[in-house]
Amino acid sequence: MDIGEDRFDFDAEDLMCELAAAAIEANANGEIVPYLRDWRYLSDRFFKDGHKSFGVRLAKTVLCGDPFNSFLIVKLAQLYREAGQPEQAVKVFRSAKLELISNRAFFTEWSSSEGVMRHTALSMCITAASLADSSSMGFPKMKDMGFGLSGACLGFLTLYDLYHNPVFSCAALAADIIGRRIKLDFASFEAIDSKKEVLEELSQVFTITNQGAISALIRGFEVAYDYKEIEEDFPFIIPTALEVKALKAVASQY
Repeated sequence: MDIGEDRFDFDAEDLMCELAAAAIEANANGEIVPYLRDWRYLSDRFFKDGHKSFGVRLAKTVLCGDPFNSFLIVKLAQLYREAGQPEQAVKVFRSAKLELISNRAFFTEWSSSEGVMRHTALSMCITAASLADSSSMGFPKMKDMGFGLSGACLGFLTLYDLYHNPVFSCAALAADIIGRRIKLDFASFEAIDSKKEVLEELSQVFTITNQGAISALIRGFEVAYDYKEIEEDFPFIIPTALEVKALKAVASQY
């Protein structure tokens, strides 16, 4: 490949994109493709090796061949965000034409991208979707809940700082209360614990009972939708249309 590129103007990147596209096309046609997952996520390898532009190009190529694959949508958006282009990551998610989303990471990564863009209210609506029950995604696991609750706590604190709406402070306190009832992973615990002093100060002003925590959290998500930073509506992230039976069941056990 080095000789080809140096002496014969051979473009190895073009070839790799063609091979990746061929693997996706062959799979779509019912062929058995060895190491299909490696072809799907070859972008990761090049991106981590420092070839960020080429990694993104590969991710786009693979997604073009399988545009309704939510996992590939997440991968492309993640690479954009890690490359310092969250505005492109947001475009990937907002333009996705998916009737059913079977990948909970779709919402968690989308929420992160909107958060980086300082679309905090919209990010909270998407976080609500990441915590919701779903026939296509199943019930959220403990790790999903921990990640979502820690993100909700931080997001609602930001919204309270911006708008001084007590609904948001109560929602932040509720996310903290519920999050501490379940076994959080280390990163989620650290995120909530980093705001311990702020939360303690708010708890002196706003009282949230253990029984009322779920209601306060849900109300926060609903009000966040009214504050979302864009006019466009996304039916699958409207908080009033979401079910959170799994979260309620887990929270009520502690």
